[in-house]
Amino acid sequence: MSDNKTENRRRAMLLERSLPAVLAIALCTLPSQFTAAGDGDFSMPVQNAFVITGRGTVVMGRIESGAVSAGDTVCVPVLDGGLQPFTVTSIERYRKLIERAETGDMVGLQLAEELASKRVEKGERVTGEC
Repeated sequence: MSDNKTENRRRAMLLERSLPAVLAIALCTLPSQFTAAGDGDFSMPVQNAFVITGRGTVVMGRIESGAVSAGDTVCVPVLDGGLQPFTVTSIERYRKLIERAETGDMVGLQLAEELASKRVEKGERVTGEC
């Protein structure tokens, strides 16, 4: 009987040690809530927006569908003018400049113009079509 208890304790300890790794693997392999990279029209809800004086406006968020490249034109909803087109001058992901961002990427898009008088609000959706 004591061999059974020892074996059960050993199994419990092994499970306890390996459970975080098993959960991490399971979470990484779950189907994504996003569409496949590059599928559909570009869409990104704004999580933050700010102006860099002399450089333009940066809108940040996670791309929900499609892809965007530096040089592309995107449409940004502004408070006093509906949708307006802006050119993406650069894209930054985790403090590195990249040329293209796809579905699921958390990025900052630097737009060519400052939107100081035309604020962008959190939750608004940047799209690829006006």
